[in-house]
Amino acid sequence: MAMGEVVLLPQAHSPVGTNPALPGMRNYHPLLSFAAGATDQEAQWTFYLPAAYAGGGITVDIIWATVNTTGGGRWQTSFEAMVAQSVASDGYAAANSGAATPSGTTLIPVVTSIAHTDGAEIDSLAAGQLGRFKLRRDADDTTGTDDLATAMEVLAVILRET
Repeated sequence: MAMGEVVLLPQAHSPVGTNPALPGMRNYHPLLSFAAGATDQEAQWTFYLPAAYAGGGITVDIIWATVNTTGGGRWQTSFEAMVAQSVASDGYAAANSGAATPSGTTLIPVVTSIAHTDGAEIDSLAAGQLGRFKLRRDADDTTGTDDLATAMEVLAVILRET
C-alpha cells in the first residue's frame, strides 16, 4: 500500500539560519518567496514518514508561481532521517535537482516534480520515522541555468511515494 501524501505548507516551515526563503502572502495565500539573484535560498520542514510507506522512493511536487512568464528556475530537494541524527546539526542527503518552467500566465501555479529513489537519496528514511525536508532555489546555477528574473513563490510541497 502506498503512503498517500505528506503535504508541507509554507506556514509550517522551519527557517534556516543562512539565506532563508521569506514567508509572505499574496491575496491572503501564505507562501514562501525564493528571490532571484546569485544567492541560493532555502526552507525546511520536519515531517513524519507514514507507516504505510512501502519503500518505493519519494517524488516531491513543488507547487509554485511567479510573475515572469518566460525563463526558467532550478529547485534542489533533499531529505534527512532524524533517527540517528543529532538535532544540533544537519545531516541532509545530497540534493536532487529539477528545472522549473513558469506558466505562460503571470502567477498561475505550476508543479515541478523531482524524484528521489529509496535509500541514500532520502537518507535511508524509513516508514514511521521522523525526517526533515529541505527545498532550495538554485539561483547560483550550480545544477543548471536559473534565469528567472523574479521570485519563485511556493504555495505547497507534496511528498508522495513513487
